[in-house]
Amino acid sequence: MKGKRLISMLFAVALTLGLVPAIASAADPIATDLVIHKMQVETGTGLENHDGTELSDFTGTNLEGATPLAGIIFKYWKISDAATPAQMSEIKGLSTIADIEAYVAANPTILTGGTETAASSAAGIVNVNGLAEGKYLFGEVNGAAENVSEYIGVPFLLELPQMKTDGTAYFGTGADALHVYPKNVKKMPGLDVETVNASDARIGGGEFLVQQYNSVTDAYETVTSIGTAGTISLPSGFITLADLPAGQYQLVNTVAPTGYVVDARPVGFTVSAGTITFDSPNSPMASFTPASGTDNPMITIEFNAKPDVSKTEGNGGTEQIGETVTWTVAMDVPVLIKDYVKFGMTDTIDSRLDYIADSVAVSIGSTPLTAGTHYTVDYNTTTRVLSIAFIPASLDAYEGETINVSYGTKINETAIMGEEIPNDVELAFDNNYGHITEPGEIKPPVTPTVWTGGAQFKKVDGSNTAVVLEGAEFKIASDAAGTVFLTWTQDLMDANDLSKFVTPTVGGDITLKSGADGLFEIMGLKGGTYYLVETKAPTYNGTQYNLLRDPAAFEITKTSHEDASAMQVLNNSGLQIPQTGGIGTVLFTIVGVALMGVAIALFRKKKGPAAAE
Repeated sequence: MKGKRLISMLFAVALTLGLVPAIASAADPIATDLVIHKMQVETGTGLENHDGTELSDFTGTNLEGATPLAGIIFKYWKISDAATPAQMSEIKGLSTIADIEAYVAANPTILTGGTETAASSAAGIVNVNGLAEGKYLFGEVNGAAENVSEYIGVPFLLELPQMKTDGTAYFGTGADALHVYPKNVKKMPGLDVETVNASDARIGGGEFLVQQYNSVTDAYETVTSIGTAGTISLPSGFITLADLPAGQYQLVNTVAPTGYVVDARPVGFTVSAGTITFDSPNSPMASFTPASGTDNPMITIEFNAKPDVSKTEGNGGTEQIGETVTWTVAMDVPVLIKDYVKFGMTDTIDSRLDYIADSVAVSIGSTPLTAGTHYTVDYNTTTRVLSIAFIPASLDAYEGETINVSYGTKINETAIMGEEIPNDVELAFDNNYGHITEPGEIKPPVTPTVWTGGAQFKKVDGSNTAVVLEGAEFKIASDAAGTVFLTWTQDLMDANDLSKFVTPTVGGDITLKSGADGLFEIMGLKGGTYYLVETKAPTYNGTQYNLLRDPAAFEITKTSHEDASAMQVLNNSGLQIPQTGGIGTVLFTIVGVALMGVAIALFRKKKGPAAAE
């Protein structure tokens, strides 16, 4: 009886001291429900003086201003009771999930289980129910993927069961669950993007797709929530992409600034644990610079300019029909030419021009390029298209230099006198990185032209211009003295009405003759000054007209062939005193001598009688 009474007294004392829960746990282990509250803060330290109960108001605590962090998954292990103090110290020093996994691999009997929880809810809550007595290690599986940049209280250790701070009982299940608040700093970083030219000056007008890697589809997909349906524009050459979620990204150029070529090679970067790193880019045009004094790093994307092209005509803009007109095209060798799959020029030659076969010459500076090695030439006689295709790999050493291409044409008989004949050119290329030129995209700023002209003349009476004179004949001289005459070529003969000329023959002097209307003409001459030399004077109503004393200058212009521009050539009849020589001089000499003889005779006759006296 005395023994039973002693036990009863001891139990009463235990109740008074609040030791029953401890005695009960030792004899009958208590299960614990754990409620993890995942909170997101900007900065801060671990929550102090928390008693394990649920907090309804964060005001005045280290979690003031915190918000729930959804999507976080935990993994937990049970620590063996056999763990030594040294092993416990090692476990407490594990700072990342990767560290834990490595430790488990090396010590499989010390940490067991490795159970993953569900992801934290929108309220940031993760429930782990029915944990048995023992020591546990919890770690975050996907903190980095959710842009958690600091782990505060994670990984964390728990020893269960836990006594409530008032000492009345242990935390248990249901309403007695243990609440913990491991706090993270989550950062959504921003990225600055700028576009520049080769001189590092910002250029606007580029557009890029923003794409994120999807591990499920194993492909990059456009992030439609950024920009306009996933496309960002840089009108000023700069943009900030703010609050980027974790992931692997790439920028893909779709539109280049005006005057530059598209380069669609991806520019990659990764967002993880609040930090942006620059992936080794497929595109060498990009560079990555942490921006000084800001949280935003900078990706600088350099665009390459489109190659310029110009074209000149080497004959002063005008030429005689059938003579060679030389055209010169100058174009830039693009940056990265070795990667191009196509680079060349085309010239659709006007029907009034004839291409001169085998006239193409190509050089860079004073270095001639070789057909078949550096370029190929093709002329399609049906479409009249001259194509010069360069072999990109052969031009690698000339990147950034200027190619000069020259070739010849001649004006043919279909040309309209005085009308300019344009001869344009265009570049076409495929840079293998998304830029394929559209027709007519790259052409010279000024289209060169060439023209040929003619002249009409009208032979009239010098004293009455209403009287037209037929039958006068002229040659055309290129010099003012009238000694170097133009001769016929087959092209000139084809361009003129030969019935208006005197016995035209290839190689012979061109001899014009005035018709019944006094008109005569020449077509297909280069613009400039020429001289008419009359070789046969006309006769009209039995009156013989005199030859022009001097060559008569005339101009070939764009309008000199028109009827209204016909140049009047005046002839006179009757006595003409030339400037030097001729019958007039002889007549004056005879008359002078005769007069002198008469004077002498009269003088002698008068002197004779006087002498007799």
